[in-house]
Amino acid sequence: VSVGNASAGVPQMSAPGFYKTPVTKALFFATLGSSVLIPLETRAKLLNLDLNAVLSKGEFYRLVTSHGPFKTTSELVVGLFLLYKFRLFERMLGSEKFGAFVFYATSLATSLSAGVALSTSIRPTPGPYPLLYAMFVLHHVLVPPGKPKFFG
Repeated sequence: VSVGNASAGVPQMSAPGFYKTPVTKALFFATLGSSVLIPLETRAKLLNLDLNAVLSKGEFYRLVTSHGPFKTTSELVVGLFLLYKFRLFERMLGSEKFGAFVFYATSLATSLSAGVALSTSIRPTPGPYPLLYAMFVLHHVLVPPGKPKFFG
């Protein structure tokens, strides 16, 4: 299967699968694995962002693991579909820039979620939603709008 014109140095944005997208591939399979392999009761008890456990018991791993698994199967299917479709941005930006984007978007989301949870009674929803929303912003910025042809 030919993936693109490698000799001309032209990047192929519609290559099948996770070709040249190691960050997206890692996110995809980490989300899939943590959502499928860890039972729901364990996820709710150990992986949610519980700031009382973080501050009093020192369970700092919750700051990272709260962005991993989805809560339901339907959320998992839609979220993995979006992650797969947004692999385009890793090809456009390169793995290093995209990895930095993922790191900063997730770090900012964690700090904002922690601030909101400390000041109110709102608890953040587990899952990589902040990252997916940040990728929608990338989509708005990087993908040009389509022009309908039926208006001439």
